[in-house]
Amino acid sequence: KDSELHTIFSPNADPGVDHSGLSGGTGITEVAGAFSCDAASTTAVGCPELATIAETTTGTDAARVVTPDGLAGSVFGQVEVQMVLFDFTTAVATGDGKFYFHIPTGSKLIGMNLIDVVGAVITVSSSGAITVDVARCAPVATGNPCSGTVADVLSTNLTIDQDEDSSNTAATPSVVDTSLDDVIVDQMWRIDVDGAGTGTKGLIVTLIFQLP
Repeated sequence: KDSELHTIFSPNADPGVDHSGLSGGTGITEVAGAFSCDAASTTAVGCPELATIAETTTGTDAARVVTPDGLAGSVFGQVEVQMVLFDFTTAVATGDGKFYFHIPTGSKLIGMNLIDVVGAVITVSSSGAITVDVARCAPVATGNPCSGTVADVLSTNLTIDQDEDSSNTAATPSVVDTSLDDVIVDQMWRIDVDGAGTGTKGLIVTLIFQLP
């Protein structure tokens, strides 16, 4: 079997050394014994630059390489869980446990954090705000879900103001308690409605999760 001997010269080597026989190869440039990597592209061999989280989110750069961390930190690393608490023609009512969802073994949500909560209604309230809380129930060995430790994960509850159809325009945005935002296997997440407004119908709540 033929073999090749590749000798790398330092750029600080004796200037009297003859470098004329050196070749960098595809994607590598050699000048006087010093090697540098050419920029890679979709058509050219070389060394690519790593994409930032912002560049990954934008999704238009064709010359950079996405890293696992960059992907996880971008919008493509987010997972949305959307729940219809009240059907679109059903009046919204207050009470705990208007919706539940369970974290099963192997769920991609395990290890993620809750980063945002958004609410919307189909028929707006004519008087007063809709107020929504999110509770995280610890796994229990026996008994009903949420019969053990229950923690409210919002330090400021979600509100949909009077005459508005979304929490995106709320005067006071919701705030996630970052000490209670993590997801583990077998948790039960519960959505509570603390304020129903007046004449409100149809309530949709979306939870957004992402790796820390």
